Amino acid sequence: MFSVLRPQSHAVLLLLAATCLSTPAAHAGKKHSSTISKQTAQTFAPVMAVVSLNGQRVSFYDAHGSSLRAPVSSGQKGLDTPAGVYAVLEKDIDHHSNVYDDAAMPFMQRITWTGLALHAGVLPGHPASHGCVRMPYSFAESIFPQTQVGMRVVISPDDFAPVPITHPFLSQLAPPAPEAAALTTKVAAANIPDRVVTDTTSNALLAAHDSMLKSVKTIAAAAQLTAKKASDRATALKAAFVSETTAHARAAEQLRAAMLERRLASDQLARASGALSVVQSVTSAASGRDAVARAIAASHKAAEAIEEARTSADAAAARLNSAEADLQATADKSLPRKEARRVLSKRKQELVTAERRLRAAISEKHEANARIADAERKAFTSGRSRSLKQLEETKDRAQKRSAVAATTYASADTRFQDAMRRLAEARASYSAAEAARTESVTAAAVALGRTRPVSLFVSLKTRRLYVRQAFEPVLELPITIEAPQMPIGTHVFTAVGFDDQNGTLRWTAVSVGRKDSPDHRPKLMPDLDTNATPTNSRDASAVLDRLSMPPEIVVRYSGFVWPGSSIIVSDEQLSSETGSGTDFIVVMSSEPQGGLKSRKSEVAAARRKRAADVDKRNDRYQPEQSSFFSFW
Repeated sequence: MFSVLRPQSHAVLLLLAATCLSTPAAHAGKKHSSTISKQTAQTFAPVMAVVSLNGQRVSFYDAHGSSLRAPVSSGQKGLDTPAGVYAVLEKDIDHHSNVYDDAAMPFMQRITWTGLALHAGVLPGHPASHGCVRMPYSFAESIFPQTQVGMRVVISPDDFAPVPITHPFLSQLAPPAPEAAALTTKVAAANIPDRVVTDTTSNALLAAHDSMLKSVKTIAAAAQLTAKKASDRATALKAAFVSETTAHARAAEQLRAAMLERRLASDQLARASGALSVVQSVTSAASGRDAVARAIAASHKAAEAIEEARTSADAAAARLNSAEADLQATADKSLPRKEARRVLSKRKQELVTAERRLRAAISEKHEANARIADAERKAFTSGRSRSLKQLEETKDRAQKRSAVAATTYASADTRFQDAMRRLAEARASYSAAEAARTESVTAAAVALGRTRPVSLFVSLKTRRLYVRQAFEPVLELPITIEAPQMPIGTHVFTAVGFDDQNGTLRWTAVSVGRKDSPDHRPKLMPDLDTNATPTNSRDASAVLDRLSMPPEIVVRYSGFVWPGSSIIVSDEQLSSETGSGTDFIVVMSSEPQGGLKSRKSEVAAARRKRAADVDKRNDRYQPEQSSFFSFW
C-alpha cells in the first residue's frame, strides 16, 4: 500500500505478477494465460472490478463478460481490507499518501474518502497493505486509462464472477414502448452514461431509448451553455463592481481631505476673528490695569471668606465630636439619650452648612484668580505693538481660505455621492448576476448529474430503498421484502448494455461472500489460470423474487436507467463511509474491517506527527486538511 513497484528494480516480481488471464466468463471451463499489454487494455472497457481476498487477485470485467486478472496484496491482519461493495470515487495517476510519510500510490483509484484505494504497489505474495489493494505496477498502469469514476468495485472473501440475469424486477426499469418517446423531454429523473452506448440496432425499443438519451443530452448541454453565459456575465459585472469600489474609495479619500482643509480654514478664521475682537474690545491700557486691580481685590476678599468658613467648619466639627461623646455617655439613660441624639443631629447639620460655605468660598477664590488672569491678558493685549490693520488683513485671508475650502468640499461631496450611487448600482447588478450564475450553475450540475447512472440500494436491515445519482442522495422510501426474517446476502445487479437483437437492457449479477469450501485462508501464490466461481443466478433471482418495486421508483425511473446503473441488495445497512461525493458503500459486518477502523487513529497520529515536524521539515510541511474526507 505504501511502496511503488518499479519496473527497473522489481523485474523478477513483474515477470511473476504481471501474468493475467483474459477470457470471457462464458467459457468457464477454458484456461489460458496471457501477459497484459497496453494494446490489449486499450480494447478493454471494464464495467466492474471484483477483488478476491482469499484468492489475492483482482478481475476486471467488461460488458460482454471478458475479464483481465492480476495478483494483488490486500490489507494485512489487523488492517484488513473490508469486504463489501464500493465504487471508484476519484483517480490520480501520481498520488501520495497524506498519512503514511508521503508514500507513493501511483495509478490510484479511490474507493472511500478515508483512504481505501486500488493502486500500484509491492506484492510480497501475501496480504501486506494497510487496507488498500495493491496491484502490479504494469497492470495498474495498463488498466488505469480504461476505468471510469463510478465503476463498481466488489471486494469479496471468495471470488465470484458476474453472470447474465433476467428478471421482471429488473424489466420494470426497461425503456418504454416507442409511443412513449414523446415524453422524453420530461427528464426530471433522466440519466445518461459517461460512455456513449455502442450497441446500435433499428429495434423500436432501442430507438426509443436513443431518443431519450438525445433529449437528456440536449437539455444538459443547454443548461451548461446557460451556466457559462451567466458565469461570463457575473465575471464581467464583478470586474465593474471592483472598478466602482476603487473609484468610491478614491472619492472618499478626496472627501476626507476636503473636510480636513475646511476644518483647518474654519479654525484659522476663528482665531483671527477672536484676536481682532480682543484688540477692538480693549480701549486703553489703563482700563486693563483697573480691571486687574479689581480682580485682585476680589481675590483677597475671597481668601478672607475662605479663612472664616474654615474656622466655622472646625468649630462645627468640634461641637459634633462633643455631641457624639455626650451620646455615648448617656447609653443607659433613655431621656438624656434622646436629647443627646437631637443635639448630635443639630451639630451634624451645622457641620454640613459650614463645609458648604467653605466650598463656596474656595470656588469664589478660583473664579477671582481666573478674572485676574483674564484681566492681565487683556491688559497685555491692549499694549501689544501689533496694529489693528494687520489683524484685519489676517482675518480677510482666513475668510478667503475658508470660502475656497467650502467650495472644494462641496465638489468632493458631490463626487462622493455620485460614486456611492454607482457603487450601489454595480453591487446590485453583480449580486443579481451572481445569484443568476449560482442558480444556473446549480441547474447545470443537476442536469449533468442526470447524465450519470442511477444506483439503487435495498437494505434488509432497514427495509428501505435508497436511490443515488451522481454520488448524491436522491430518494429514500420503504420497500416491501417478503420473509424479512430470512437473510438475503449481498448481491450486485449491474446494467451493462443493450441486447443487439431486441434492444432490451442487459443485466449481470454478482454475489459477495464465501463459498462452502472450509479453507478460507488467503493464497500465497494467486492462481490466475482458474476462473472465478460463477454467481448462482437462481439464488440471485430468488432474492429479486422477494422484492416489490415501489410505484414511485417505477414511475420516476422507468426508461431512464442507462448502462452503468446498478441495484445492490444486502442484509447490511449503508456504511458510514457513504456520504457526500460517494456511491453506495456497503461493508460486510461479518468480515474483518481493520482497514476502516484504524483510519481515524492513523490519521490523527499522522496529523500530530506533521505538526511536530514543522520546524524540522518546513519545506515538506503540509497544512492541516480542511475536510475529514481529504486524508489521502
